[in-house]
Amino acid sequence: MKRSPIRSGALRLAALLALAAGCASSPQIETLLVSAGFRAVPASTPKQESQLRNLPSGMISLVPRNGTNFYLFPDLKKNVLYVGQQAQYQEYQTLRSKSQKQQEAAGEAALMSTYNFDDYGIWGDAGAVAPEHGR
Repeated sequence: MKRSPIRSGALRLAALLALAAGCASSPQIETLLVSAGFRAVPASTPKQESQLRNLPSGMISLVPRNGTNFYLFPDLKKNVLYVGQQAQYQEYQTLRSKSQKQQEAAGEAALMSTYNFDDYGIWGDAGAVAPEHGR
């Protein structure tokens, strides 16, 4: 049975969204953090490991200490804490925004390449002409 163009497009869109969600994984965040200037500090003592586990996983936490704000991102798999300050966090935000825009553009390009615009020929010129209202 042949699928309708709309159903095929919806399935492709769902697949692309699932792919995009997978791309926003921890390794990408870690790469952006390092590129922004965050330092990777291994947890080398039981106390550090405990503190690492107590931070929210998958999130950057703001922790003020001695009048300075630190931004912390725990990587439990690697047993590493990524540490930055305001400047590094702002650079991370900039890099993250650029990365998201690039992913969106790539997703849109992939989505557009999956459509067969010839399938819409059955509508004739109806798609090119706006309906006339109020005449």
